[in-house]
Amino acid sequence: MSNVEPAMRSYLADANTTADNFYLMKATQEPNTPYGVVFKVSPGKDYTHDGSGLSQSRMQCSCFGDTYYASKVLAGEVITAMEVWPNSEANVQAVFLAGESDLKDDLYHVALDFWVWHKY
Repeated sequence: MSNVEPAMRSYLADANTTADNFYLMKATQEPNTPYGVVFKVSPGKDYTHDGSGLSQSRMQCSCFGDTYYASKVLAGEVITAMEVWPNSEANVQAVFLAGESDLKDDLYHVALDFWVWHKY
């Protein structure tokens, strides 16, 4: 695992959202809702002649809630937080929303895909 996954989880856990928790890869057995799950969909690496390229990872944050409205509210909060994440301290250069899907499992679920350009 690269550093971008725990960095994104920590960043979202500290962001101003309605979620109690954000998890890596899988939530605990009985998480309080709403909550988010962060994982890497695909890695990426850009190469330059001097070897100092950025990595471009496709990251997903799945936003879960007891109601459709709760999952959509959390998804909106995550999008807002991710749009302001890029900064030199986090080694994140840019973040772009790549897709959003509404799903229904046991809970309502909004899957958000982001392209994250980073130096990890």
